[in-house]
Formats: sequence, C-alpha cells, structure tokens
Amino acid sequence: MSCSNDEQQEENLDTNKNIYLFKRNYENINNQVSLIKYSLDNSTETIIYNLGDDFDENDSFASFEKINSIFHPSKNEIITLNTQDFSLLRVNLTNGIETKQNLNAASNESYNGLMISNTEEIYLFKRRYENNIEQVSLVKYDIDNSNETLIYELGNDFDQNINLSSYDGINVIFHPSKNEIITLNTGDFTNTGVVSLLRVNLINGTETKHILNVGNIVKYNGLIISNTEEIYLFKRKYENNNYHSSLVKYDLDNSTETLIYNLGNDFDQNSSFSSYSGINAVYNPSKNEIITLNTEDSSILRVSLTNGAESKHILNVGNFENYNGLIIK
Repeated sequence: MSCSNDEQQEENLDTNKNIYLFKRNYENINNQVSLIKYSLDNSTETIIYNLGDDFDENDSFASFEKINSIFHPSKNEIITLNTQDFSLLRVNLTNGIETKQNLNAASNESYNGLMISNTEEIYLFKRRYENNIEQVSLVKYDIDNSNETLIYELGNDFDQNINLSSYDGINVIFHPSKNEIITLNTGDFTNTGVVSLLRVNLINGTETKHILNVGNIVKYNGLIISNTEEIYLFKRKYENNNYHSSLVKYDLDNSTETLIYNLGNDFDQNSSFSSYSGINAVYNPSKNEIITLNTEDSSILRVSLTNGAESKHILNVGNFENYNGLIIK
C-alpha cells in the first residue's frame, strides 16, 4: 500500500527530539535541582547539569503542579518562570551557564503563562490586584536587555481567569498561523463550572472566548498544539465512582470538539487531570504523540496520535526526589 504525502512527511520527521526534566532532591533539608535528559527509546535518564542556588531555591520545583518552562532555540536555553519571586531562570544547554532575570513585579502584581512565539518573542500574563479588582495584561519580555513591554490590557474574560492568580503553571500555547496566544481557563471566579479557551490576537488585540462542553462531572486539562496546528486536550469524567480520561481535538474555527481516543487506566488514574492547575504536556513531532508528566507517581505517559498506542515510563525517583517541567527540543 502506498503512503500519502502526509504519511510520508510524518515518517521523515526529525527523530532526534530530546526530552528534558528538572529533578529535585531534598534529602538533606536543602533542595538540590538538576537538569536531566530522558530517552524515550530506552527509558534512561542522563544528568546534564547540577544547577545552582537560583534553581535550588525555586520552590516551584517542589510542587506537584505544572511549572512554566520553554525552550529558546537560537539561544539553546531552557527558561523557566519562578512564580515565587517572579524571576526568569535560564540554563544554557551548550555550556551550562545560568542566568537569573528579576521581573518588574510590584507587591500587588504577579506573572504567569510563560510562552514563546515562532519568532522567539517571549510573552507573559501580568496580573494586578488593586481595589478588589483583578486586571490582567499581556507583556513581552526581552531577555537581551531585561525590558518588559506592555502589549495589551486584556478584558474581563482574562481578568476573571482564576488560573492567572495561581503560583502554579497554566496551560498556554502559541498558535503560529493565527498569531494568537491561547490559554485554558479551568474555572473562573464567577462560576467554577465554566471551562473555556481564551484567545488574544497579537496583531490587533482581538479576544475570543470558547466555552467548552463541560458538565459537573467533567474536567479539561493539558492544552497542546501539534506541528500541524491541531489543538488537543485531555478530558476527564467522573462517573459511577470511576474516572474516565479521553483525548479530544478542538477546532477553533467552528468551536467543535472531536473525540480522538478513550484512554486507558494509566491516564484514568492520573489525578493531575482533575486539577485546576495546568499540567506538563507536550507534542512530540518525531513520534507524532502527546506526552504528559504525571507528577503524582513520577511517570511519563504517552499516547500516539497515529494509532492510539499508549505507553508508560516509570521515572527513576527516590524517596526524596520529584520531577517537574517537561520540555522538548
């Protein structure tokens, strides 16, 4: 049987994608954080760098919730947002050089949602709480000169997004062809039953809200975009005393959701999917699969978009260790 052009392209995808994680050891009271590379092919981990004090003192690594991390291609760096002291922590994969940049946060301000565009511009959501009112803006950050630029003051849908008030990472993606930043609101101040996708266009500031198909027993998490710009989410339903997880695809143009796969027990038992915080999830183009980190049992869960095959990798975690910050490059 001959292959279609799309199938041939999928077979020819780069097979050298690397998975990175932060690993924290807290056996001797003090945190010790390292950066490791994980091989999906042979389930082995390799220490890349033992990191310095700025990483060791980042309490976000101690959380079981998502942390905001990105890969910066031209600088060959992994960058993470420390939501405790509002700084960007950078580690260069070529030479291990670490850099800390303190963000411009006043006492009533916080940051969340670290993201990078296809032109390598870095964006964050900045939240200000003043006079009992939440006000959210989108800012661009220049890591070369440590300057922050206001892009847009955002509207009420973003102001009411409770995720942006959290110290935990949020689900957020950049959509190249639409030139938009999209975030998943897992529940807002006015009605925690409302789950939505919030979009802001970087060209004109237009905002769009999509209400997702959620009931009292349904949750969404893990916003992911593929290299063909298809958007996926994990959907978790609690029914008859059991959890059932599925992978769905969401079409922004017509606001429709399509079931891709009903997932197996390893996904059903991942309690991260029920969290109001984001989860660590990435698309792996070389294998055409979605990968998520289960921080509860320190495992990597994979589902193939080609055939629905699932696999689980148990990470090498000791009694005083945990992982966070799933990154692909």
